[in-house]
Amino acid sequence: KQWYQRRVAITAGALSDIKIRFPGKDDAHTQKLVKELTVNWKFHKPRIASYWLVKLDSSKRKKLIDIVSDSVYAVLGKIWVSKSSAEEVRLQHLFHRLYLRMLWSNGQGLWNCFSAVGTNWEIIFTRSDALSITELACCKKVVQLCK
Repeated sequence: KQWYQRRVAITAGALSDIKIRFPGKDDAHTQKLVKELTVNWKFHKPRIASYWLVKLDSSKRKKLIDIVSDSVYAVLGKIWVSKSSAEEVRLQHLFHRLYLRMLWSNGQGLWNCFSAVGTNWEIIFTRSDALSITELACCKKVVQLCK
């Protein structure tokens, strides 16, 4: 159990180092854009809705989420020694459920992360999974990367 918690903590640290950029933009500019979108959500909402919910088909939305997924799984592959470890499978399962939630209902899951005040994605874990604080931190980082 302690070994697992140490690995999850290492994973959380490594996930915080992952940066997903807008094409042709550096990290600082990307963070500035995301902050602008979040702060002025009501202004940007109609244009983003038109793009994310209407113009992008499901395969293109999945490709965007796969950029995050591939980066996260690359980190997991470096940290977790055994590919068949039950603990690693648990963390991968949690992340997989997050990706499915982001793509849920034609991308509505990710859309809700921007527009909802609460953390609606956490609902998927409240009933069946008791997440540790570090597992929850990892999941929050994955959602942040998806945003």
